[in-house]
Amino acid sequence: MDVTDSLALTTYHEGLLKIFQELAAIVSLERLQHRIVAAAAELTDAESAGLLLHDGRAGLLRFVAASVQADILLDIPVPIEGSIAGDAFTSGQPVVVNDVPADPRHFKAIEEKVEIKAHSLLAVPLQYLQRRVGVLEVENKRNGRPFDDGDVTLLLLFASQATIAIENARLIEALEQHRTQLEVLVDERVSEIKQINAQLQIEVVERRRAEAELRKLARAVEYSASTIVITDPTPRIEYVNPAFTRITGYTLDEVRGKNPRFLKSGRHALEFYQELWGTLVSGEVWRGEFINRKKNGELYYEATRIAPMRDAAGQVTHYIAVKDDITDRKRSEEALYLLNERLKILREIDQAILGAQSPSAIARAGLGRLSQVAPAKRVSVIEFDTGGVCEVLAIEATHELGLDVTGWLKHLYPLLDEKPHIQGVANLQTQPNRTPLQEALHAEGVRTYVIVPLYEQEQLIGALILESDHPGVFTADHINIAAEIAGMLSVALHQAQLRASLALRTEELEAQNAELDAFAHTVAHDLKNPLGVVSAYSEFLATYIDRLDPSQLKQAAELTAQSALKTVTIVNNLLLLASTNKQAVELKPLDMAKIVQEAQQRLRNLILEYQPEITLPGEWPVALGHAPWIEEVWANYLSNALKYGGHPPALELGGELLPIVPGNHITSWLARFWVRDNGHGLTPEDQARLFTPFERLSQANIGGHGLGLSIVKRIVEKLGGTVGVESAVGQGSTFFFTLPASGK
Repeated sequence: MDVTDSLALTTYHEGLLKIFQELAAIVSLERLQHRIVAAAAELTDAESAGLLLHDGRAGLLRFVAASVQADILLDIPVPIEGSIAGDAFTSGQPVVVNDVPADPRHFKAIEEKVEIKAHSLLAVPLQYLQRRVGVLEVENKRNGRPFDDGDVTLLLLFASQATIAIENARLIEALEQHRTQLEVLVDERVSEIKQINAQLQIEVVERRRAEAELRKLARAVEYSASTIVITDPTPRIEYVNPAFTRITGYTLDEVRGKNPRFLKSGRHALEFYQELWGTLVSGEVWRGEFINRKKNGELYYEATRIAPMRDAAGQVTHYIAVKDDITDRKRSEEALYLLNERLKILREIDQAILGAQSPSAIARAGLGRLSQVAPAKRVSVIEFDTGGVCEVLAIEATHELGLDVTGWLKHLYPLLDEKPHIQGVANLQTQPNRTPLQEALHAEGVRTYVIVPLYEQEQLIGALILESDHPGVFTADHINIAAEIAGMLSVALHQAQLRASLALRTEELEAQNAELDAFAHTVAHDLKNPLGVVSAYSEFLATYIDRLDPSQLKQAAELTAQSALKTVTIVNNLLLLASTNKQAVELKPLDMAKIVQEAQQRLRNLILEYQPEITLPGEWPVALGHAPWIEEVWANYLSNALKYGGHPPALELGGELLPIVPGNHITSWLARFWVRDNGHGLTPEDQARLFTPFERLSQANIGGHGLGLSIVKRIVEKLGGTVGVESAVGQGSTFFFTLPASGK
């Protein structure tokens, strides 16, 4: 991703944050609903959007806002059962339909009344706490594109904030109504009380009327949704209304005579209470917010107004506190703040990841910020190759857990391959029936962990792992952040793999171009001589056939046939060399004794000519490969050993199993095979040229065209092995190749 893309992503995140802030600032429910559908269509690049809320009494979904033809849609109820929106509401999961007319859940009653026809649709549930409140849907992504996973993730994130904003707007409207009613009622009652007090001195009748009015006021206080607390000047509680009991859990009998300080949560400093009492003592009304503790230990927020009540002499006789529970609003504000912080962190991580190039640098960039926001004692990024072999790309750890993860690393890929989803345990100490991975982690002192698989195009490419030596420290928010970072890492690592693949492919193409140049040289040079012989003798026979005796005819025909056979051999070898680049083969266990026997049968004339002493092993290790190709390898090695060996040649063939031991533990096995001869041996310079296409060591008495060993190298590397030679001048040579072992 270049700088322009990075700036665009930053602008996009800032735009998304701006929309969230805008939603949080809208207090009008109707205006908020219209803004939500407009923003949803804008964010997903859809032609239209609709907001449906649940009608609990009717058991239906009803449109409350739509970006297109809202006046018609508001009159159309949508059934929950059998509709796309209803499925999203019932399941609590997003629903993507990219061919709406063909979907049996398509609610056709809407299309019969509106002009726009739905072709594609994305619906996500609106959920507040544990309660589903409706569905947000967008229709027809522009330019005919389908909705993808990015749209789903974005709309889910937006829907969660939209739901909070809707519930906040509802709560604010209700609070404002209650507050206005109470203030009007209090103002009215205070005015009436003053009038009654004035009239009490005049007549008893007016006093009785005033008492009746006071009883009405008391009833209003009893039924008020706001908490009302009345204390004496000390202050000791004299009265609390039922709303106090409903919110705090304490009854009037439990709190009468107590100082309200028993509600303290310990979240306010001494200066907070000093400022409160300074305001009250000065005769002013104090306004502020409390964080108090309920009877069950739960914290809650209160918007509070405390006013002193005075007698005719101006002395304070009581304090009255009117308090409104604003816990939900505070939680919404906190959730928005945390979301903003998460977006900021993710933006920083994303920029760091985008600036990295190698897989290890990408992994380190992801871990650098994650370790600051999650209480992990060890975080690591593990990469898997196509065979499931693990590599630690980056790791950060404290001294409690350390950097050594070899104890459990071998168990990671089988676990994720079987259960490809986020996994974790809150407390390994109490976990029953621990898996091998969990046992290894527990032995290292790990008590809780989270494993987030890294996927790219449904391919498991690695894992992000958080560990701690304390149980239960990872929250849902920590896991969500880890999952989002894992998504970024997956994309970045896949891009790094693509860059590496591109570089490797470029290198291969350059090598193939060089090989083509050598191929052209071979065709021009090595085929020229035998074809020249065939052409010359063919012309000779055509001209002089009637003048030649049978022996001359036979000699000319034999020379022509030998040249033609040499040409065919060169062409066949060139075809075999080319086919190993393109042909895909299935690796199977090899019967190496049979393959060696077939290769010897192919070389029977050469063996009869050189009369070698050949030593074979009693038993061959079983390797994986492609039998026809491996026969070609043995034929080339044996042919060279016969031609370049001693007089007579003494050949020793053999094989053995070799373990692969990265990180001090065996991960797999190789089978190594060889042909050892008693020839003159090779100089280091000759050894370096051996496996290069179209290279031939200079020995005038030995034929060849420089293709044999290059074919061997191409075949073995195609099968996942290696080739090589061990030689010294005067000590003979050992030509070997390796293959993956079978059954280990």
